Amino acid sequence: MLIDQAAELVGTNRSQFMMASALKEAKNILLDQSTIYADAKTFQKIMDWMDAVPTPSEEEGMDRLRQVKAPWRRD
Repeated sequence: MLIDQAAELVGTNRSQFMMASALKEAKNILLDQSTIYADAKTFQKIMDWMDAVPTPSEEEGMDRLRQVKAPWRRD
């Protein structure tokens, strides 16, 4: 079977290979969904915004995000 051959080539069993493949695909899907496409002018506006000092409202939002435990974390 193709999957068994691939797993053997990378030194894992079928289950480990399938788990690694599923995780890799999940990461790719998430990266595809978070890619920003912009022209040069818009890109520069985004970069300027990211380099600017955060507003009090943005600070509050970042604090809230830092306090939330990521669902994929176990610690």
